[in-house]
Amino acid sequence: MKPTKMRNKMIYRATNTARSRQVGAALSKDLQKKYKKRSVRLTIGDSVKIIRGEFTGVDGKVSKVSVDDGTVVIEGLKKEKTKGDKFDVYIHASNVVVTSLNTENWWRIARLEGKNPKDKDLQKASRAEDTAPDDEEFDEQDEEEQDDAQGDKEKKESAKKDRADEREKIAEEKKMAEQKRTEQKKQKDKKRQEKPVKEAEGDDYDDDYDEEEDD
Repeated sequence: MKPTKMRNKMIYRATNTARSRQVGAALSKDLQKKYKKRSVRLTIGDSVKIIRGEFTGVDGKVSKVSVDDGTVVIEGLKKEKTKGDKFDVYIHASNVVVTSLNTENWWRIARLEGKNPKDKDLQKASRAEDTAPDDEEFDEQDEEEQDDAQGDKEKKESAKKDRADEREKIAEEKKMAEQKRTEQKKQKDKKRQEKPVKEAEGDDYDDDYDEEEDD
């Protein structure tokens, strides 16, 4: 295969993993001495300085990374259109030098330091560092937790009181309904008892009338 075809295959037909590795830039001399590396893959938050091209000498933080083109966007670096609109300028990764690294990703730093990021002890230590708060933050968190606990306690007491009042109200309504039902039942029973008595009185009157006629 011709070198041109091989080069085109590596550049234009590369996989996403290969393209991601190509978004790399040289480290500054200080970082090279510190990490014993010459280059690193750029990420958002790295501080870089442009060494070639139209914007030579401009430095800033990386705000965007384009894996497809192998370019990056630097904060504050923009061009202006004829109408006055501004747009981001994409700088190729090979035209910048990394002056400061974004150390938030412990996996990346471990790889740069030559350590095995899959080591369990290293993972535990990194998690402990990430989760351990500062003293001031810890005090603020304690105060916030206390305030939250006090507020939750007041809310629970208020909700408990509301539930008790609601239960009392429901019990009172049930009691009144029961009294009403008992009164209605008594009235019905009373009416049932009065009706046969009247019929019996009417029968006695008819019997007396019949006896007088016979006489």
